Amino acid sequence: MPDGIVEWFDAEQGIGMIHQQDETQKVTVERAAVYGGDARRGLLPGDRVRFGITRDKDGVRADNIRRIPPGDFRCARQADC
Repeated sequence: MPDGIVEWFDAEQGIGMIHQQDETQKVTVERAAVYGGDARRGLLPGDRVRFGITRDKDGVRADNIRRIPPGDFRCARQADC
């Protein structure tokens, strides 16, 4: 599962974008894909997350998104930490 940083998340609409750390790819996120208790709060810009990838006809989406506790984030580049 890749790690990433939440770029933005609109709590009203329940959608947002995650920047995947090991690639330059940005991934769409929907509130329904946020795991457990994190779904109630939603996501905030700058949250570090671990997630799966689903590809469908509309593109690439994040699934099974979980917030990463501090100190457990794998940085692709030192500048990202």
